Amino acid sequence: MPSFSLNDNGDRGIKDSGSQVTFVEEDWAKSMQFEVVDPNYSLVVNGINSSKPLATVVYKVKLNDDYFTAIAMKSINLKLVLPGISEVAHVFKDKGYVLADKTLHMSGDKVEDIKLLLGNDNSHLVPQKDVLFGGSSEVIPSVYLESPLGVMLVGDIERYKQNLALLPDRIKHSSEVCAKGEGPLEVGSNLDMDGLFLDSVEEFKFPACANISVLNKGQIVEAELERAAEEILSSKAESVSYSDSNVYDENFTEENRKVVEFALENTVRDSDGRLIMPLLWNGKVAHLLGKNQNLSKAILKSNFKKFSKKDNTFQMIDEVFKEQEQLGIIERVTNLEQFLEENPQHSFLPHMPVFKMDRESTKCRNVFLSNLCESDKDKPLTLSHNQTIFAGPCLNKKISTSILQLRFNEKLLCFDIKKAFLMIKLVPSDQSRLLFYWYRNVCKKDYSLIVYKHCRLPFGLPCSPTLLMLALYKILMLDVQGDNIDVKELKTELYNLAYMDNLAYTTNDIDRLKWAYEKLDSIFSPYKLELQQFITNDDSLQQQVDKDKEKTPTKVKLLGLL
Repeated sequence: MPSFSLNDNGDRGIKDSGSQVTFVEEDWAKSMQFEVVDPNYSLVVNGINSSKPLATVVYKVKLNDDYFTAIAMKSINLKLVLPGISEVAHVFKDKGYVLADKTLHMSGDKVEDIKLLLGNDNSHLVPQKDVLFGGSSEVIPSVYLESPLGVMLVGDIERYKQNLALLPDRIKHSSEVCAKGEGPLEVGSNLDMDGLFLDSVEEFKFPACANISVLNKGQIVEAELERAAEEILSSKAESVSYSDSNVYDENFTEENRKVVEFALENTVRDSDGRLIMPLLWNGKVAHLLGKNQNLSKAILKSNFKKFSKKDNTFQMIDEVFKEQEQLGIIERVTNLEQFLEENPQHSFLPHMPVFKMDRESTKCRNVFLSNLCESDKDKPLTLSHNQTIFAGPCLNKKISTSILQLRFNEKLLCFDIKKAFLMIKLVPSDQSRLLFYWYRNVCKKDYSLIVYKHCRLPFGLPCSPTLLMLALYKILMLDVQGDNIDVKELKTELYNLAYMDNLAYTTNDIDRLKWAYEKLDSIFSPYKLELQQFITNDDSLQQQVDKDKEKTPTKVKLLGLL
């Protein structure tokens, strides 16, 4: 039976669906000074073979902020000996779950001191929701109960132990989170956020797009692999565009409102000032994420055969990873076996390069294939990163709307954020689910495998566009404490004219435009964001920009469109 704490003294209540009415221990009710509402109550307790009449009283009992009636008994003779329950409770607590029974993890495998037995007449006070987790071809899944008081444990303890490795992590609220990023914060390992549970969504619906199968009898199907990469690139381009179809969908609005609240409430800054944001895992299915280890190796092997003999292409891939490692965007996992053991929820991301040699800047991009996953014999169902992460709402305007808004003033300054996605830091638990393989030393032809983890937000995850827009919202709209009215107005204008990582400012006053340009660094640099590709329609300011920044023009000539 699910137990819960009544106070900090170890007194417990139990919810008993087999009892028609609620009972309270009389001495405890007196010590709590509960009001007597019926001093002469006749009760008949029916057992299996006999019935027993009792004369007792009825109390008005308070649980949290709710009042209800309970029949007094001299004692509630329940003492449950449950070997292993403390160990199970410890794991739940360590994974960030708030237990309804606050001392269950240190109970010595006993549930006793029952002061309240909550029957069916008051079951509405502690509504419960079954949550399934774990399960494999050899182990039956386990269930825990979500309630307003916290998580309640029910079911077979040994089965719990077998399924605990597949229990998703939950949010661990901390003083750092409550601070909501007011000033630089040193964030430790206690800030692990690995699941958003949307109670308003009755039944989770998987994304309409199915995973692409790129393996056939252990061999990579090149055409399907190319299709997977093209889908990632096209879907991410579509995800930053405006979608009219969801504007008036109430369920969509409510679901995405909670996604946005979750992301913003759990966004903090590290000691350097960089934003740390949680990925938007769907807590109901995140534990079904595929490991993808063998699939990642197979795709890497296929890429090696395809690109290693072509002039400079393989070196271009390697240079991208080297630069990212140097910048702290990715980090090498030194002891893989130990890392995987310490992070049982780990997952690998397959990747392949996309070359666009005609571009001035990024000629090689490593695309991470979040739409792929491999089957797992130990899981009846495995899902891809795309299927286990909420994409979040589209927070971008139509590009035509953004351009039209630039036309209202005479003077215009445009710029963008350098490697914008990669400047957002991830919490440690999210990093362990974004592992990938590469080679130890391509220059020296040492092709032994090594593993990296993503420390920052990669382009290609379904939630990346939403998180970037929310990062800008925090920087420009929320973090305005201490700003004077002019800076607040500048930040608001920048946010209103933003299109993903492209920003702009317009005015009719050239002095105001120059002032805005000089303020930009103080707005973005505290968050470790570097600005680039400045362009303006004022010649004197453009000369200053070119001299100060030595920047190249933007790829999209917005001024030409105006």
